[in-house]
Parts: sequence; C-alpha cells; structure tokens
Amino acid sequence: MFLLNVRPIETRWCRFIPRKVNILVWRILRDRIPTRWNLSKKDFEVTSLLCLLCNISPETSSHLLWSCNLATSVWRLVFKWMDLPLPDSDNLNDIFSWLDHARHNSASKNILNYVLGVVVWTLWQFRNNKIFGDKKILQKDLLDQIFDLSFLWYSSRNRNCKVSRSNWIQNPLLSSIL
Repeated sequence: MFLLNVRPIETRWCRFIPRKVNILVWRILRDRIPTRWNLSKKDFEVTSLLCLLCNISPETSSHLLWSCNLATSVWRLVFKWMDLPLPDSDNLNDIFSWLDHARHNSASKNILNYVLGVVVWTLWQFRNNKIFGDKKILQKDLLDQIFDLSFLWYSSRNRNCKVSRSNWIQNPLLSSIL
C-alpha cells in the first residue's frame, strides 16, 4: 500500500454562516468547485480556460478566489476593514492556515473565519451571476454586499449578538471585545 505524505485538510465549520457556505468553503479548500480548470480536467468542453473576471489567468479556484485582480482588491479592502494586514499568500488554504496560527482570541478567530466564508461566498456568487445570472452585481457593490450579508448572517445566527450594524460596519472584530 502506498501512502502519500500529505497533511489532511481540516474540516472547517462556522455556525454563523449557512450550511451551503460551509460546504462551499469545504469544497474550495479541497479544490472541488466547478471552475473552468477543474471542468476541463474532467473532459468537459470549455470554451476558454481563462478566468471570466480578468481574462488573464486560468480559472482555478485559487486564482478565482484569491489571486485574480478582482479578488485581490476585494480581499485587500476586507482586511483593511478589519484593520489587519493582508497575509502574504498564494491561496486560500494558506489564509485559513494563517488564521489558525494568528494571535487573536477565539472570538476574533471565529469572526475572522466567518468573514472569510462570507467573502468567498460573495466572490463565488459574483462569478456565477456573471455566467448564469440575470441579476447583474456591480464590482463596486461587492464590499457593501459583504458588509450587509456578514452582518445579517452574524446577527441572525448569534443569539448573543449585541453589536449594532454601524459598529459592525466600522470593524467586525470590535464586536468580539464588546
């Protein structure tokens, strides 16, 4: 029997986001989402392997959700919103690993994990709406959508939530110390 020397990917589950978002994050961390690259590897006919959002690089999950110019600009704004430096990384697995080793209290780590899930969901929905949707989401509205969706899910799924929307919009990590 041949065993690969591969570190197993930890299953992440965040109670503040819907199950479908947790499943999406789980699939992304295992590179199991239907990107153009993954579809081509399964012999699906794909008109182009290039990322639909930038038309520069192949649409892999890592590119689409982290290193694409659009994704990078969204991540930069999200980390700025949380008053954190953008981690130097090539992919989302590294970001979640960074989160595991970050020097934050457990409440802050939970919120960070949660916000990362919301960002991934929003970027994935933006990409899918660009392909399939009638409802066009504008790039400039992505950050507002992340603010709104993250507050909605957090406040409705957390019985102990005492943070106001205005405080959340200021910085969600502040709610972990209130």
